[in-house]
Amino acid sequence: MNTIPEKVKANQYIVNTLQKLFDDWLEDGAYFVRKNCPEIVKTVANNLAMSLMRLLDCFMADYIESEAKKVLPDHIDSLAGMIK
Repeated sequence: MNTIPEKVKANQYIVNTLQKLFDDWLEDGAYFVRKNCPEIVKTVANNLAMSLMRLLDCFMADYIESEAKKVLPDHIDSLAGMIK
């Protein structure tokens, strides 16, 4: 949760929802992958968690502000709608 962009982090609904989703589904998701998905190279549970966080970082890249790009409140609201 430390790498979430500042504009997204300011929205407590998004932060709380993402934290709840991680708490509720991460362990079950890792178990599902172990039991149902063949792995060419075996991994440990923390590797699966890090991969999930990297995917989340890629998804959040659109919400990082720069000099050339401003993140509007509408974008943050649409993100909140996507994670409901």
